[in-house]
Formats: sequence, C-alpha cells, structure tokens
Amino acid sequence: MILQPQESSIVKLCLKDTRENISEIFFQPTISSHDIEIHPALHTVKNSCFPTVIRNLGNTAIHFNKGQVFGEATPSFLLKTNDKNICGSPNNNTPMCNLITPSEDILKKRKDELSETDFKLEHLNSDQKQLLLETLLDRSAAFSKSLKTIGCTDRVIPTFNFRSHNPIKTLPFEIPHAIQGTIKEELNELIEAGLIHRNISQWSSPMVLVKKKQNPTNPHKPASYRMAFYLRLLNTILENSTYPLPKIPTLINEISKYPFYTTIDFCKAYWQILLPEEMQDVLTFTTPFGTFASRRLVFGLKTAASKENTLADFFSRFPVNRTEISNTPQDEQELILPVVETHCNTINAISDTSLEISTSTWLKEQADDTQTNEIIQLLKNPSLKDSNNIRGFYIDPTTHILMFKSHRKSQAKLIVVPKSLQHKALDICHISHTGLDKTYQIVSNRYYWKGVYIDTKNFVLSCEQCIKNKSFTPKHAPPQSNRIPTGPGDYISVDIKGPLPNSGYVLTVLDHFSKHIVLYSLKNITAETVSKHILNYISIHGRPSQILSDRGLQFTSEVFSLINKTLGIKLSHTSPFHPQTNGQTERLNPAIESSILTLQERGVNLQNALLIHQNIYNGLIHPSTGYTPNLLHFGRNLPLIFDTFDNNS
Repeated sequence: MILQPQESSIVKLCLKDTRENISEIFFQPTISSHDIEIHPALHTVKNSCFPTVIRNLGNTAIHFNKGQVFGEATPSFLLKTNDKNICGSPNNNTPMCNLITPSEDILKKRKDELSETDFKLEHLNSDQKQLLLETLLDRSAAFSKSLKTIGCTDRVIPTFNFRSHNPIKTLPFEIPHAIQGTIKEELNELIEAGLIHRNISQWSSPMVLVKKKQNPTNPHKPASYRMAFYLRLLNTILENSTYPLPKIPTLINEISKYPFYTTIDFCKAYWQILLPEEMQDVLTFTTPFGTFASRRLVFGLKTAASKENTLADFFSRFPVNRTEISNTPQDEQELILPVVETHCNTINAISDTSLEISTSTWLKEQADDTQTNEIIQLLKNPSLKDSNNIRGFYIDPTTHILMFKSHRKSQAKLIVVPKSLQHKALDICHISHTGLDKTYQIVSNRYYWKGVYIDTKNFVLSCEQCIKNKSFTPKHAPPQSNRIPTGPGDYISVDIKGPLPNSGYVLTVLDHFSKHIVLYSLKNITAETVSKHILNYISIHGRPSQILSDRGLQFTSEVFSLINKTLGIKLSHTSPFHPQTNGQTERLNPAIESSILTLQERGVNLQNALLIHQNIYNGLIHPSTGYTPNLLHFGRNLPLIFDTFDNNS
C-alpha cells in the first residue's frame, strides 16, 4: 500500500492471534515514524480484522509492506452477551455488555425536560435558528439535563492496578452545619439516580464540597457546591496509566488547518462510565450521613482522565480525502477524436482592438482550414472506417458551426477553432489580463483545438501588457477573515484604489461569502460620494450585517457612520498601518489596476474597463470556494461579455 503525502486512508489491520473469543480490542500503535499518525482506539473485530485511519504527515509517499506490524492489540474490552444485562467484572472469564440503552422512561424524561431556551442560538438569524431548533429537539434523546436521565455506557470498563492491596481508610472531614442540608440533598439525588449506593467497606475516603464559581450574570444567586472525593492517599498506591492523553498544542496545530471544526462535550462524562464491582468497594466514601460507594467513575482519580478519553477515540479525528468522479461516456456512439501532438504552436500575444468573432467568420475560417474542413466533410459523408476520426464532433443545427462535445467538461459544447482564429480566441479570453489558470478556464470552457493549454500558456506568458503592468509579489499567508459570513450579503468589505494614471478612483465592494465584487468609478473620494455608492450597492444587493474598511476619512466620517447606524450595520475598521486586516479586498487592487491600464491602452475608458473586469472576475471559479462568485451570489452563472455571439454580430 502507498500513502501519498498529507493523505489519510482507512486501512484494514489483521490480528496475528485469531482466537475466536476476541470480539473487541484496544489498539495501541507502536510503529516508530514521525510522519505516520495512527491513534490508539477501541475497535470491534470482525474476521480477525478491524479498520483504522492512518495519516501521512510527511512530504513524501510512504510504502507499507505486507505483514508490517503497526501496533499491539489488547483484548481488554469484550462485547455483550445475551445472558447478561448488567456489566460484570473486567476479566477474561466474565462477559461484559458494551452498551446500556436508556429505557423508554428515561428517553421520555429527556424529551420533556428539554426546551428551546436550553440552546444559545442568538448568533443565528430567525430562519437558521428555527431550522436548528427543530433538528435539536427532534434528537432530544441525545441531551440530558439532570442526573436521573444521564444514562451510562460500559463501552469503556476502567481497570485499576494498585501497588499495595492493603485497604486505605481515612477519617471524614468536618462539614459545616450550614451546608449539611446541601450535602443531604445532593446524596439523595445521587441515590435516586442510581449513581451511588450505601456500602460498608474496609476502604474509605472522605467527601469534600467544592464551591462553584459565582455566575457573573446572577450575582445574587445562592452559592452552589460540587461534591468531590479526597483521593490523595488512594492515588499514592494507584499505578499510573500509559494511555496517551491528547496535548493542547497538538490539537491547536491540527484544527488550525481547517476553516471549520466542531466540538462535542459529554454531559458529566465521568458519571457516564460504569465501574466494576470490586472498584466500587475501593471508592467507598464517608459522609456525616453514612458511607456510600460510587457506581460510576469519579473525579479525583489520577487515571480517570485517561479512562474517559478512550471514549473519544470512537470518533475519527481526521477526514478521509474525497475522491473525484470523472464523467465517463455513457453512450457508445459518443466518440472523441484521438489527439496526437507532434508539436505545439507558439502564439505571441499581440493586442487586437476587435473583440468579436461573427458567425460568418467562424463558418468561413472553418471551411478554409484544412483540418476542420476535413472533419466537416467526414460528418457530412460518414463512413465506418472514419468513425474514430470524428468522435465527439458535430455540426450545430442552428449556426452550422463545427462543435466538439467534451466529456472532461461535463458534456460542454465547445467551438472548434481553426488555426487562423486561435490567436483571436485567446485575445478575447485574455481581455481582462487574468493569469494562466483563469485564462485557460475561460478558453477551455468555450473553445477546442489540439494543444490548447500549451498555446494558452505561451500567450499569457508572452503578453507584453501583463509583463509591463503587473507587479509580481511574493506569496504570503492567505488573508484571514474577521468572521465567517452566514450567506451572500451578510459581510462585505470596501476599499478605494487611486488615483490611477489618467483616471480617477475605484471603489471596490467585496462580498466575503460569495467573493462577488462590484467596482465603482469615482471622480472624487469625498465622504458624500463614497456613501452614495455604498447606498446604491445596498439598494441592489441588500443590507449587510457588517462592513469592514480601512481608517480612511471617507469611512470614519460622520456621514458614513450615521448611515451605518441608521441601517443597523456594524462598522469595523482595520488596525492602524495594518491593511492586511482587509487582505481579501487589498489583494484585488493590483489585478484591478493592471486590468484597467491594459484595457485603457486599447482605448477603453475607466467605466467600461471596470465593467469588463467585474464581469470576468465574477464569472470565473474562485479557488477558495470552488464556485463562481455569480453562482454563490445569485444562484446561477451569468454569461461573460463575449458569450453573446449571434448571426448578426
């Protein structure tokens, strides 16, 4: 098996010891490599094998040989049997159940005690809040608000090893009379919930009450206490656990790679883990009202955290890489011309003021071109021996232009470009002087000829306007958004570029969710002018909940502040001398300036140059979202400016 760099994969590991009574094991990895990440976890064994996730953290591929040892498996956890309804002792002879299902009574109590006010959803709008509330309330069985409905699992049965088996007995601590009533109420609640029971044992530890922190929102509420156990002496004879607890720096480094992450927190996690009977004797505690033993794992044992963390290993911490689905021809009659490239054509990028190719031009040039005309004749007079040469080609019944159906582009219908028009097609697609990737995206979605990528690359790299006007800046860390927008129009940023040579100023408005931009041409940058255009944007695209800008006088003026206050818009400013805070908008400025300068050299004025750049930018797939800004902003893709050919153009 080969695992590529930074790739995760689910693999099946098999046990060397194939005893039939092993149904569940605890797997501890022992493979010694800093580039391989495997987490210890509990696994259910089927046919002597179990699946686990392996991740390659390195920069080179890793080869795994057959028979390689990945770790050790300990049969410490056994599955339930039909003749047991409660958990037995954790030994090899006594079977144990692996899950206790809550009774119908507990499930009903959980549903009855749950209400909408238990969820803090103030950060969501009304539609989002209603949708999430319905989902949460429908799954009330997963929530518990009281000890009586806490439930439990014996998926993890903790085992403890002691250096000495001589019982430890400690006298109870003095409890103030004022809080003895609180202790009695707490004990009665735990007994009713079945978490503790009266017990007489040679072991005993004192009980203590720990005062909880006061709620700052309700300072007049009476103080509450948490019942705990003083287990310092017991911990001195308890052997340490070798279970590897997750380290906070490791977790922070891991989640920093992802824009979203979810946390799951158990409600009173320790109370959900059952103790074996012999350990209940050891954890007997003394109170002014008698001695009691705990049926669940208690806080204070030095190995308790490691026992509780084994539950978390049932959840995979790393996603498995997605696989792309290719578009395979479904119709046997759909054919594609075999492409054999003997050489690539180098096309120099020379400006052309015309941006149109009429239907008549397409028909004339395709007929005059030797290769395209040959395909047209074969389509008109097809023969069996020539079928391989015309696969994928067809003649459009309306325009009579030779077209090509591409399986790589989701059945896209492409115009077959003769050699005489290839330069013209590239010049049209490069009108906004975008980079290689975006220019090729435009070309490959509209045109087809052999060697199209090489020709596009040579055209873009040899473009004199791009070389002259573009400033090549080193790559930096990706810009970080101040907040995550909830949808189109929720969070926008604004910035002003200028003055431009022989032009005025440009106001850029960027939607952080869809990456959709709107560009305004400004003759001056007074607060009134800028505010007028922002209001124009809001009237078309809706009121945002937050606007991010720099600390320019236009955005800190009373006029602009009053507009935002009146409309209920939160206004945020970047840090002084730190424009990176508004990095997404700032990064657009060099591309906008380059596009304007190159288009003005063609005789295009500032207003039209901005419309051309805005149209093409919003119509191309954005690398951070994988969709076009138009699709995310309006719900559909809009045609680009040169997608309007007709018979009269």
